[in-house]
Amino acid sequence: MKNLTKFLLLAAIVMFAACRKSDETHSLTPDSFTYDVEATAGTVTINFKSNVKDYTVQTECEWIRISAKSANSITVAVSANEETSVRGAEIRFYDGETLLNKVVIKQKAAAATIKLGSNKIDVDASTTYLEFNFEANFEYIAEVSESWMSLKPFTKLIEVSTITLYLKPNNDNTGRTGYVTIKDKSSQKEMAKVEIAQAAPVYKGFYFVNEGQWGKNNASMGYFDFSTSQMTNSWWQTINPTVRGSLGDVANDVVADGQWLLVVVNSSNLLEICNRDGKHLGEVEIPNCRMVAVDGDIAYVTSYANDGYVAKVDLEQKKVVATCQTGYEPEGLALLGGKLYVINSCSYHTDFTGGGNNEISSISIINTDSFTETERVSLGIVNAYSAATVMPDGKSLFINSSGDYNSIAATSIIFDTASKTVTKNFGFGGTYACVYNSKLYIFETSFSYTTFEWENNNCVYDPATGTISDFPIDEEEFYTYGAPSGIWINPVNGDIYIADKGNYVSPAFLYRYDKDGEEVAKYDVGVCPGHLAWDWR
Repeated sequence: MKNLTKFLLLAAIVMFAACRKSDETHSLTPDSFTYDVEATAGTVTINFKSNVKDYTVQTECEWIRISAKSANSITVAVSANEETSVRGAEIRFYDGETLLNKVVIKQKAAAATIKLGSNKIDVDASTTYLEFNFEANFEYIAEVSESWMSLKPFTKLIEVSTITLYLKPNNDNTGRTGYVTIKDKSSQKEMAKVEIAQAAPVYKGFYFVNEGQWGKNNASMGYFDFSTSQMTNSWWQTINPTVRGSLGDVANDVVADGQWLLVVVNSSNLLEICNRDGKHLGEVEIPNCRMVAVDGDIAYVTSYANDGYVAKVDLEQKKVVATCQTGYEPEGLALLGGKLYVINSCSYHTDFTGGGNNEISSISIINTDSFTETERVSLGIVNAYSAATVMPDGKSLFINSSGDYNSIAATSIIFDTASKTVTKNFGFGGTYACVYNSKLYIFETSFSYTTFEWENNNCVYDPATGTISDFPIDEEEFYTYGAPSGIWINPVNGDIYIADKGNYVSPAFLYRYDKDGEEVAKYDVGVCPGHLAWDWR
């Protein structure tokens, strides 16, 4: 019995030792369970106590690898962290399939860095689209400094970021500078600033549109070359001999902006789309179209149809993409501060018998993003048959009222878009007007149904002082015209151009004066001359 007891005790001791030995084979204890490392590439040594003869190490992270292994340590090679966020990796130790322990490596974030191709980009005056690339290791935001610059939603690539800018063409006489600022989105820290230097325009000449006689389909567009001082009539027809046979029936407006040359052809119900060299690119049907404004690749065209509306035209797609209802008979329009201002003339709703049953002219304010009319403001005038001439302050409009040709006399006003009020009533008409050297030149020769005489109200208005001075051309000159139909002043040298429709059925004339009012030349043009757009590049 004693021998049996001794045997059992010995067996128990052996089994206890065996169990203890088995537990010890599964032991691996690191000196630390977390290791913090720098963002730069390097190595880290992980020490541990272990009696596991053949352990294995596993990790799924591509930016670390086991470079050395011994009985009580491993060396881990760590790649550089190029991102601006902290990252972590888990290393697991196994004995066979048994997990022994885990260690976490935390790598610091890299400093935000950016690499620009250039910190200054020079563009010409007519540039409307600009794209530049840069390398950045952080999530960024971009901002522009000037209203003539806008950002297209940017694209962040794996290694290269792209920013696309839309620029409004520069038709001032001086160059201008704006900036694109790139910031770290998380910290809002400015990381880079790119200067955009847009050159002053170079004026090469002008496009000149003759309305033609109604119903005769003889509208035309000529070109005047400053380098030769020569007018080329039927210029558009020569470039486009197979397009419609002519420009169309009653050309009512012309705009040259960026890459586009646009002509509104009223009685042909179309917007003619050309490049700046006059080549026909397409046309868009718009019934009873009147005037046009352009913003990048979008054109806005007024129409008398359907009680008055504005058509939004995608010039690349060459189609109307949206319409916005306005007041009756919309005429001139202008883009100011991201809004579209449209003059509702109500010409068809004017009582020309003098009976006083008149619809009051108004101005529609349209949000160009939603393309909806946000407000309609009464102008307190009738028959605002007028272009929308932007004043030197860039926020006011000069608007003509032709009256009812009877008991209500013509007048003209200034409408302030900030206060949405009429700030000045001149008391005389201003059918044709333009801005030069921060002053408004008003050219008005009209027949008075009160005095039954022709009246000239040609003058120069200085908005800075509120004073009116004499027009530079001798008044006697005006009585030599058959039917004055427009005034334009060369922004560079101050030369004054005045169109004369003559008898409305024959080819007529364009007069040129120097800035002091002395006649320089008289050019033969087409039938019913009336619209000019400067060719600046």
